[in-house]
Amino acid sequence: MSVLSGQVYDYVCRELPTIDGNYFEIGVFNGAGFARVARENSGKKCYAVDPFIEDGHTNASSGSSTGSYLNQQKQNFLENTKDLDNITLFEMTSTDFANQLTDQQINEMNISAVTIDGNHHYEHVVVDFGIAVRLLKQGGRIVVDDTDVVGVGRAYREFKEKFSDRIIKEDDAGGTTQVLFFKGI
Repeated sequence: MSVLSGQVYDYVCRELPTIDGNYFEIGVFNGAGFARVARENSGKKCYAVDPFIEDGHTNASSGSSTGSYLNQQKQNFLENTKDLDNITLFEMTSTDFANQLTDQQINEMNISAVTIDGNHHYEHVVVDFGIAVRLLKQGGRIVVDDTDVVGVGRAYREFKEKFSDRIIKEDDAGGTTQVLFFKGI
């Protein structure tokens, strides 16, 4: 597992310009990859959700203990995105975001690609997939990083089984990054 998997951002930056709609990322850590997506897709809105809390899977990179607030990562995110006017950050957990998300917001956001790279514990990844299902419009894509992590892999397999009738195809974006082409509601 890598903190800023290049495959995720290489894929998103290559594919996002070819599809209609905006971008949503769950888990931005330092924000370098998210900033790259926003910079290379300046005509699109880029949204992110991250509470900046260590989940235990990035301890080596963050230097923080599990459950600690990631002050440095938040500052890095703010620095990396300071010159971008096409971004919106929801500084909260995925669960809190899911609970406050309205149909009006979904329509206004017009999301066609969602990257899931947030909290790597199973129950949180399930919430992240729920957000993706709600946000995505017809023909949207779900980019999932770190599918080699036990909780992420389990949630990914279960999601594919549960929504097999709505998955058009699956693509390998390299490394531990998988992409699902998803039919909207």
